[in-house]
Amino acid sequence: MSLMLYGSSVPEPAPEPPAPEGRRRYLIIFTSVIALILGAGSAAFLLLNSSPSINQTAPNSYQPPAGATATDSLPDSPSASPSASLSASPSHSPSPSHSPSGRPSASAPAPVTYFVGNSGLCAAVYFQPVVTLNGGQPGGTPADDHTDKSNYVDWSCHQQFGKISATVDAMIFTDAASAAQTYADLKSFSSANSDKIPGVGHDAYGYVFQTTTYILFALDGNLVLKIQLGAAGGVPTPGRLRDDCAIKMAPQTMRNLAVKA
Repeated sequence: MSLMLYGSSVPEPAPEPPAPEGRRRYLIIFTSVIALILGAGSAAFLLLNSSPSINQTAPNSYQPPAGATATDSLPDSPSASPSASLSASPSHSPSPSHSPSGRPSASAPAPVTYFVGNSGLCAAVYFQPVVTLNGGQPGGTPADDHTDKSNYVDWSCHQQFGKISATVDAMIFTDAASAAQTYADLKSFSSANSDKIPGVGHDAYGYVFQTTTYILFALDGNLVLKIQLGAAGGVPTPGRLRDDCAIKMAPQTMRNLAVKA
């Protein structure tokens, strides 16, 4: 078919010759590569915009108690200084409880066994300090006695040395705890002016009685020892009866009564 323009005919354009086979393959591969690149880019763009941001911090669901700071809610760190925990500990240990004032413990720590032999208590009493204070003059005839109780035997020895009257009692208990309890009861009823005597048994004290007499009590193991020294007319004085006689008599008398292992 041809068109007529101003009386002349224009020929139709000739069809484009087909592209060579190699060029066609190259165009197909190039087009596919471009499509893959564009598709991957779109997918990456969509993925980045649809996923949560990596810099976004999850909300903290823990709320510190009222008045606490942010550091209060942090867990303990191994690198924390130990001084913090040390400063929180008490600066001193609680003070130990004490027994009532003036009363020793109900149990003696050294349950030494004491015993009065067949010769009686007077044979075991160390009277030499009294003899010395009496000018070296020996005493009169000693008098021994004893009384059996439920859990102890009360031994007694009395002897006169001129103006000095000496009476010694040894309460021998079946156990140390009973001796300690009896000693504590005696001490609680003693004069408020009593003085502690160191170095005698587990515990010892003494006091002046009626201005002319000095009395000493001592505890050790199952023994409660009592030494009572009096002077007619107050001479020798109770102070001398204490220092020159009682505190010297007690340790040696206790050694004489102690059962040898």
